[in-house]
Amino acid sequence: TAKGRTATRFAFLSTLLSGAIIIFVIYWVMKKTVLARLASISESIDEVIEKQDFSVRTSVCGSDELGRLGDNLNNMLKHVGRIEEALQASEEEYRGIFEAMTDGLRIGTMDGQVVKINQAFAQMHGYSPEELAALSPKHWIDSESHNIFEQFIETIKAGKAFKCEGRDIRKDGSVFDVEVHGVPWNYQGKLHTLTIVRDITERKQLYETLDRKQKNIEAIFDAAPLGMMLVDDQGFIKRVNDVLAKLVHRNFSEIINRQPGEGLACIHASDQADGCGNGPSCSKCPIRNIFEGVLSSWQANRGIEIQAALLIDGKEVNPWLEISAEPAYIDGSRHVVLAIQDITKRKHTEQALREAMAQARMANTAKSQFLATMSHEIRTPMNAIIGFTNLLTESELTDEHKEYLNHIADSGQNLLRLIDDILDLSKIEAKKVEVKITECSLGQLLNSVESLMMPKAKIEGLDFKIIEESGLPAQIRTDVIRVRQCLINLVGNAIKFTR
Repeated sequence: TAKGRTATRFAFLSTLLSGAIIIFVIYWVMKKTVLARLASISESIDEVIEKQDFSVRTSVCGSDELGRLGDNLNNMLKHVGRIEEALQASEEEYRGIFEAMTDGLRIGTMDGQVVKINQAFAQMHGYSPEELAALSPKHWIDSESHNIFEQFIETIKAGKAFKCEGRDIRKDGSVFDVEVHGVPWNYQGKLHTLTIVRDITERKQLYETLDRKQKNIEAIFDAAPLGMMLVDDQGFIKRVNDVLAKLVHRNFSEIINRQPGEGLACIHASDQADGCGNGPSCSKCPIRNIFEGVLSSWQANRGIEIQAALLIDGKEVNPWLEISAEPAYIDGSRHVVLAIQDITKRKHTEQALREAMAQARMANTAKSQFLATMSHEIRTPMNAIIGFTNLLTESELTDEHKEYLNHIADSGQNLLRLIDDILDLSKIEAKKVEVKITECSLGQLLNSVESLMMPKAKIEGLDFKIIEESGLPAQIRTDVIRVRQCLINLVGNAIKFTR
């Protein structure tokens, strides 16, 4: 009926309204308890993304699902914040190391463009970092090194490291030598090149100076008139010059990298079963003892004369050698430089001189013996002449004859003195001469010289007379024999050279 249908509509409307009210209530509750908290979490995430601030925290918390979601978000942000702080610290450390390096550092793209450089790189090239960033690498790389730069890029692209030497150009146009190390480098998620550049101009100049010095030393070594040999601290010959090779009749390949006995043809080298330096004869080897002594003491040893025993062309030869050894550091290792001179001829000459001197001494001894014998033989008849002259002066003679006899007696006495002088000569040569100081009459000494030398002066057609100055002492203390010898020699030379 109509009344029944009206009641049904009312019941439906009442039910619909009640459902709507219930839905509204449920929505309102959900908005207050869920959606608002979700919105808060979303706002916190947006703030972190926008500000890159990981210290932001959401206020949503609790024991329900949304509360646990908020707690997890806050913990995650806390953890990410710590990671970010560590990354920033690492970035600061990396930047500090990058700038503190004394070598030039450059990070570049794979086509060579500058991304980042340190201050050392900029100063090395005379530019500011901003100026270099705007330049192509070929602007500061010398044209002769451009091909090396191309090889550098290709090697890095292949994922390999690269090392080379080249030349760069400063802003002022000056060129300098560089050593370059390059490696592939992941920078900001992309492949780049990391290049380390070192200025090696001074090092190359030093090497060139050392090379010149080394060549000069080698030239001196090779041009030395003596045999030269370089031995390392293990006893191996590392270098010899041509003079030494000729001395032992060997070529360089037979000497270099061998022990001294083997290289220098020691006669005992082939006798050692364990090689040169290990046999019983080696402990007595003078050359080995010399260089080992210099190595142990690190003191030079010069002018050592030895007689070697060498096996040359199948025959034993025994040359005399003079050896000087000097310690030296070469390429950081201990060595000994030996100068070896063949003094065989000098030794033979010295021996010949010794033999000649011995023969001369023997001849001189024979001469002295002959003079002594002849002096005694002459003295005997001369004493007889003087004796008979003294007897004649006691007979009746004219004054003129007595004067002649006195001259004969004086001359005889002078001849005896000459004989004594001859004996003195033998004593002088034997280094046995003695000086006897006695008192004597100066007048008698001069008269004896005058009477002896006057006949010789007459024969030369000269007048000779000793005139005594006034004021001379009558007696003097001297060695009469020596003074008479000197006066007779002086007067004799005067007579001889007077015209």
